[in-house]
Amino acid sequence: MADSRPGRKRIGNRRLVRLIVAGLALIYGVLFVVLNRGKVRIHFVFFTVSSRLWVGLVVCLVLGALLGQALGGSYRRRQSARTKGPAPTGETGAPNQS
Repeated sequence: MADSRPGRKRIGNRRLVRLIVAGLALIYGVLFVVLNRGKVRIHFVFFTVSSRLWVGLVVCLVLGALLGQALGGSYRRRQSARTKGPAPTGETGAPNQS
């Protein structure tokens, strides 16, 4: 017996969309690696590395994501602390009785 509830169909559509997006991402990743197989020399400040271009790009992507997470987290904590702020108090330290 078929389930005619509209929520079930929506869940099935979401799963299909996720599978399609995952498949496209996989195809894109394989094409990326195939098209960027050439060897390159990457010059850092104190040393030089010879590697495949796609490896260098993936390493840069991962390092950038990690740095973004680290800096983004500290930025969000700072903004959160700034917006909350201390409760208003009088000179004695007690809450204002106005």
